[in-house]
Amino acid sequence: AEILKDKGDKIRLYGIYIHAQKQLTQINQQIKMTQRREGDADAKRVRLDQLYQQRNRIAKLTEERAQSTQR
Repeated sequence: AEILKDKGDKIRLYGIYIHAQKQLTQINQQIKMTQRREGDADAKRVRLDQLYQQRNRIAKLTEERAQSTQR
């Protein structure tokens, strides 16, 4: 209980960042697979744009959650 009292914010932040890191790792793997894949350049560009938007959204939401936890 004492550790949670002293370090509770850091523990909550750790969970937030670990969850986001797992999601970002999966998206980055999809980006690499899409880049290596043969096929139509326009279709690849659309897919990559979607993945980049998804990655940016996760990063933004993670930062917002982290900031709200610290308040």
